[in-house]
Amino acid sequence: MPELPEVEIVRKSLDKKIKQKKVKKVIVRNRNLRFRIPLAFEKFLKGHKVIKVDRFSKYLILSLSNNSYMFNIV
Repeated sequence: MPELPEVEIVRKSLDKKIKQKKVKKVIVRNRNLRFRIPLAFEKFLKGHKVIKVDRFSKYLILSLSNNSYMFNIV
């Protein structure tokens, strides 16, 4: 498990790289994770822009152009 400063470095790096970029392609290699990934997940993300990358504790939160959020535990 990474430490909090490392998570912040990842957040800043992602914010620079993917901010205002459009999601062109989504590949799900395994749907059977901790929470099952829905079949429509790819369609939900495709075509939307990443507005910003935030962090709450060790969660990375991607704000999308359709006023929704996606989060990941680092």
